[in-house]
Amino acid sequence: MTDEPTAQAAPQASPQPIDKLAGALAKAQAVITSPPRNREVTVKLKDNKGQYKFKYATLDSIIDHVRKALTDNGLWFSQTLDGNGEGKYHLVTTLLHESGQSIHSTTPLLVSGGGNQEFGSALSYMRRYSLCSILGVAADEDDDANTADGNDVARVKYETKDDLWAGPLPKMKFKAAMSDFCKELDACGDSDQLLAFLNMKDSQILIDQCIQDKPSWYYGTGDSDVLGLEERINSRKAALTEPKEQVA
Repeated sequence: MTDEPTAQAAPQASPQPIDKLAGALAKAQAVITSPPRNREVTVKLKDNKGQYKFKYATLDSIIDHVRKALTDNGLWFSQTLDGNGEGKYHLVTTLLHESGQSIHSTTPLLVSGGGNQEFGSALSYMRRYSLCSILGVAADEDDDANTADGNDVARVKYETKDDLWAGPLPKMKFKAAMSDFCKELDACGDSDQLLAFLNMKDSQILIDQCIQDKPSWYYGTGDSDVLGLEERINSRKAALTEPKEQVA
């Protein structure tokens, strides 16, 4: 009787360690809040049974909102398309840590129609959901699964881009107010004057809106040549509190 070879099970690859990534993500999630919902849609119920509205955060708003928390903890993400050569695509969202560790999710891209506009809309939609999912944040109000039930979702058409902001200042007035704020900040001659300026109601409103509507302007973009408003305020405080050299 001869011995027949027996099938050997292939060794299982060891899972990639993600301990450093997990720790960094936990720290980032401790400070990440739900991004401001700056866009509104109208859901028309089927069979003409009425309609309702809900709000969601746009992709650029989400990225601006999470940028500082991620980069401060050595994290960032990438989103790429994986196609099968037959017109079917998957969106691959990868969360990366500076150590080289990463996790990723793969989501099918469902496109209703064959045009570039339909493809772009589906891609933008899925990028929002995939990014929020991998970070564990909510960018939408719950629509009670009405879209899945076949109800018609119509995006609200805005007259201007200002309508996408939370406010109270519209975009152009906000930019002008920010410019004036920085000039007045630099003009403060001592720490008491600076404190009074920062505690003014108008200053507080502008700072709050900057954090909500344009967080990259407040926290900065990571470019050392471009200071965010937060660092600019802190730099001015430090300059006014440093002891001045005595002139002999």
